[in-house]
Amino acid sequence: QRKGISIYPNPVENELTIEGAQGSTIKVYDVVGRILYKSVVSTHQQTINTVNWERGTYLVEILFLDGKREVRNIVK
Repeated sequence: QRKGISIYPNPVENELTIEGAQGSTIKVYDVVGRILYKSVVSTHQQTINTVNWERGTYLVEILFLDGKREVRNIVK
C-alpha cells in the first residue's frame, strides 16, 4: 500500500472518502466487475456518494500517474 492514501470509513454507509490520491484515476467496481464510479482526482480529498449502492463488497482501484495501481476492498 502506498503511503498517504486513506480510504474511509470502511464499512461505508452514505459517503466514501479517499485522501491523498490527487492526480490519480479512481474506479470502484462491484463484485461482478461493473464500474460504479470513475473519476480523475483533482483535489487532495475525493468524496463518493454511496447511498444507492447495495450492501456488499466493492473494489477501489487507484491508478497512479507513474502507471502503478493499488486495489483495496471496502464493504457497505
